[in-house]
Amino acid sequence: MAPVTAILPATPPQVLADGLAATSARFASHGLTIVRDPAVTPEEWRAYAGIAADGRLAIRNLPMIFTPW
Repeated sequence: MAPVTAILPATPPQVLADGLAATSARFASHGLTIVRDPAVTPEEWRAYAGIAADGRLAIRNLPMIFTPW
């Protein structure tokens, strides 16, 4: 994945948070109530925490921080 991430620009934090909030709302609209995200970066973790604190996380989420071996 390193070659791909090396050429992609970073996602701005607000765009990431808005995308996670919209995705959680879409999951909820399909009846999902909980999702596990097994490869979360520290930036994504902070986005999850922010939208949860703001009340914008529509489902329960179990993010797991990715740690390369």
